[in-house]
Amino acid sequence: MNPPRRKRGQLVAQAFETIRDGILDLSIVPGRHLNDRFLMDGFAISRTPAREALNRLAAGGLVDIHPNRGAFVRPLDAEEMTQLFETLRVVERLTCHFCDFDDETLIGDVTRMQGEHRKAVAELRLLDISLWHAAHRVRLSRTCRNRLVFEFCRKVFDLMRRPVSLIYQFEAAQPGFPSAQLRLLKRFHGEILNCFRKRDRRALLAVLEEQADTFERRAANALIHGRPIGSLNFGGIRDRRGPATPDVTQ
Repeated sequence: MNPPRRKRGQLVAQAFETIRDGILDLSIVPGRHLNDRFLMDGFAISRTPAREALNRLAAGGLVDIHPNRGAFVRPLDAEEMTQLFETLRVVERLTCHFCDFDDETLIGDVTRMQGEHRKAVAELRLLDISLWHAAHRVRLSRTCRNRLVFEFCRKVFDLMRRPVSLIYQFEAAQPGFPSAQLRLLKRFHGEILNCFRKRDRRALLAVLEEQADTFERRAANALIHGRPIGSLNFGGIRDRRGPATPDVTQ
């Protein structure tokens, strides 16, 4: 007998959140084959809710489903990162163009989310770091009053959570963590809030583009110099000059 619809929906939601969180914090590594045995043994997820959850993750861009081969976590290599950052820049422009500075709760909401972001960085909680990094940007795009623009922006910020985890997993092992990252975040966060207060759309775009440039350099540094995560070597590139230091000062 099939479980009641409500219970089945809860099982699917649980499976979705479990698999998604593992993908986002890289504990389920890019390229991993998400077969039934792996999900049942590693996460205690039964076959039917797991398959429905994988379909939802595929729709969100985190999983690829190949006929006769199964489901695989999307790669996080140089090509994938390039496409993500290209799309991020489109999203930044859309957000700035449509942003409604008359939203009375925007500054308060974003200030709170930025604080949670910095707290998560200080405590190196990867899943929360990526959550709050996305949340305050999604909050900004929510002012757009255009449903299609908002949904597009939200999906891109969700996909950017994996590069955020990659960056912080790499930088956590570097000298000066987390003080350098927190200084950088505090500066960017303050500049964004100042743009809100001044209602300066052009300055906001400049800040977001500078942040995207810095973020991309940090991601590239993690790809090139980072240790393999699980069995994968992100990007497959090694710099023979020696260990890297995180590019977080510019």
